[in-house]
Amino acid sequence: MIITKDNLRDIRAKHSTETIGFVTGAYHILHPGHAWFLKECKRNCNIFVVAIADDEITKYKRKTHLNTDQRMYLVDSLKAVDYTVKEEMNMPPHNVSGLVRLLQPNTWFTNSDNPNLETYLNLIRKQNRHSIRQTYMKITARNDNGIYNISTSEIIRRIRNSHDKR
Repeated sequence: MIITKDNLRDIRAKHSTETIGFVTGAYHILHPGHAWFLKECKRNCNIFVVAIADDEITKYKRKTHLNTDQRMYLVDSLKAVDYTVKEEMNMPPHNVSGLVRLLQPNTWFTNSDNPNLETYLNLIRKQNRHSIRQTYMKITARNDNGIYNISTSEIIRRIRNSHDKR
């Protein structure tokens, strides 16, 4: 269910006895690696909330082909995701910590290859008064076919290579 940041306190109240997990991401090109990661996150919590970085936050990613609402729709359609919310650049003091303060999740998931990992870890430490456990998950291959061992960068590389060969 797509929600707004104003709904986050209600989500916490509604699921007060359940474990709430939280993750952020851009998900510009949703792929099997993302699906696997989100499914693994859900296996470690009862209620799973995914924050989608808005277009303003993701400007550094060059040209994006899907806007925030489109990416929210795609991620929200995954069975593992209970709630999807927009992570907005203008949320002080830091876009993620504002969402965390409102939701007060039990677990904050992140990939160990996240370029903002240290920033997130510091925010998690500051939020510990809300009983947030530090949980890290790395997207890795989980079968012989390598279905899940894929990244957005690899997909972009493959597209460019196929385009260059024309």
